[in-house]
Amino acid sequence: MVGIAPDYRTKNRFDTSPLASVDDGRAAFAWVVKHADELGIDPARIVVGGSSAGGHVALWTAIEKAPPGSDAATSPTAKPAALFLKSAVTDTSPETGYTPKRFGDDAMALSPVHQLDGQMPPTLIVHAANDALVHYGTAVALHNQLASTGNSCELMTIPLGGHGFSSEHKLWKAKAHTRMVAFFERAGLLPAVK
Repeated sequence: MVGIAPDYRTKNRFDTSPLASVDDGRAAFAWVVKHADELGIDPARIVVGGSSAGGHVALWTAIEKAPPGSDAATSPTAKPAALFLKSAVTDTSPETGYTPKRFGDDAMALSPVHQLDGQMPPTLIVHAANDALVHYGTAVALHNQLASTGNSCELMTIPLGGHGFSSEHKLWKAKAHTRMVAFFERAGLLPAVK
């Protein structure tokens, strides 16, 4: 496997808005697809994943419509083979979303659950039921939205811990890893080399 970790702009390190984070994530995915040959990877087998805000960015790599602040040229020409979202920010809408004030006038336009394409990659969502930072209900809403449109989606509910469950409960971190491996096997993405 080849692992790639893009260093996208964030507010606390670069004093930028979430628009820059999303744009950077989309640009990074487009770059990886474009340079797949020189990286030695199959562009049809790229999995994108992220945790918390990184999950928000990861989800946007699979949505064709360019959100505010993103260059339309970075809209995916091909979607990721799968998505892995852990404690992800999936809803930024004013009514039900995570910190919509931070997203300002663009809160609804940057809310992935409200902007999904009809066809999305197979998605595994792992979220703690007691997450007080990014509420579990947003993970359920994303799962239900994807399932209702015929997309392959699994939701793994973590019964202990909160937003940082994987550092709080090593057993559940291991169980989430096992579920992720099984998910990628079912999607035909593991083993990495056939």
